[in-house]
Amino acid sequence: MEGTVQPVIVLYDAECGVCNKLVDWLINRDRHQRLVYASLQGTTAQTLRERNPEIPFETHTLVLVRDAPQGKQIRVRGRAVFGVLALLPWPWRVLGSLGILPPIILDPPYRLFAALRKRLHPAPSAQCNRGQHDAGRFLP
Repeated sequence: MEGTVQPVIVLYDAECGVCNKLVDWLINRDRHQRLVYASLQGTTAQTLRERNPEIPFETHTLVLVRDAPQGKQIRVRGRAVFGVLALLPWPWRVLGSLGILPPIILDPPYRLFAALRKRLHPAPSAQCNRGQHDAGRFLP
């Protein structure tokens, strides 16, 4: 289909309070609804891993999966964060341009934050506060 924009999948740790807050934050800023979400613990992530071995099994990793003309584009950790920001409107899109930096620069701060994230916000007792209009944006 010409002119159809493929959704971009964000794989996140659904058992992490910070990660769920991040998803809520993204939903509120993604005006064009380009992002869809799936738990790293779910069947969508499992299916994607079978076809894309570069998707890690660790749940402390944010993953961005995007169909591109040259094939699937997989970004993990810091590059995934900036890849997601690049898909949002101004001013977040500008920050997304930092995603061109190599993982050797982006990943150490990401790994440090990932190690501390569960101390920053407790695990959610249930699904985040999402409205009915967000239901179609979550994959199994």
